[in-house]
Amino acid sequence: SSAASDVYKRQVYSSRLVSGVIERKYTAKDENGAFKAGIFEGNKKEKYVLYNPTRIDDPNFIIEGTKILRYVGDGSKVTIPEGVTELSPCLFWDNQDIVEVVLPESLIDISGDTFYNCSNLENITIPKNVRFMGNNPFAGCPKLSLKNDSESFAYEDGTLYTKDHSRLIYRNIKNPSESYSINQLTKIIGKHSFYLCSNLKEVIIPHSVIKLENNPFSGCEKINVINMSSRYHVIDSVIYDEDKSSVIGCLNSIKTDILSLIHISE
Repeated sequence: SSAASDVYKRQVYSSRLVSGVIERKYTAKDENGAFKAGIFEGNKKEKYVLYNPTRIDDPNFIIEGTKILRYVGDGSKVTIPEGVTELSPCLFWDNQDIVEVVLPESLIDISGDTFYNCSNLENITIPKNVRFMGNNPFAGCPKLSLKNDSESFAYEDGTLYTKDHSRLIYRNIKNPSESYSINQLTKIIGKHSFYLCSNLKEVIIPHSVIKLENNPFSGCEKINVINMSSRYHVIDSVIYDEDKSSVIGCLNSIKTDILSLIHISE
């Protein structure tokens, strides 16, 4: 319902490797400090009207409501029809034909891995109404020039963050810089966010980072990580968690035939 949508948001953690639905818990207190009932229970006075979206027909897509489920076209320039609000995970996965994709102003949600390994993709503009984005939708796109018109995100120095810089989503492969210092406000470095950034020789992780998602530096052949975060340790090109009980990842820049991991005695 439209009334519920403002207080009960659904977030889709979208990736071919890790997926599922994470729902934000809704809790609220009345003026006396008591917890109110959930939005779908306990209050019979509330009325909710279901929204039935207009049907969107396009021969290049399989569309359910306002969500694109599958791309079935074969053109080099793809225009997604107006009215679409969500792109499914992996929608253009490994598509070597597309060069440009025009996204509609109606778009709100770009799922993870949407354009994964589209090696000939050159141009995309994130529309102004996009508010949600999954894990690195643009991973493995070496020719991509990205433009951002959404106020929900910040795109600077070839790196895409959420507006408040708390989450790093994507680093442009084309960026020629050999060194990059992650923003001091960043708390989460997203899954595969630096994927195939072969130009990078150095990345500095600030003190603010509390979470490294799955393999953020995968495919970076030359990279050296300088870590300032107390939540992680980088030792001999291996990334460990805070108490060294888990291995988070191994950098591609490692030069060894034998890798001995740290042993922690109980």
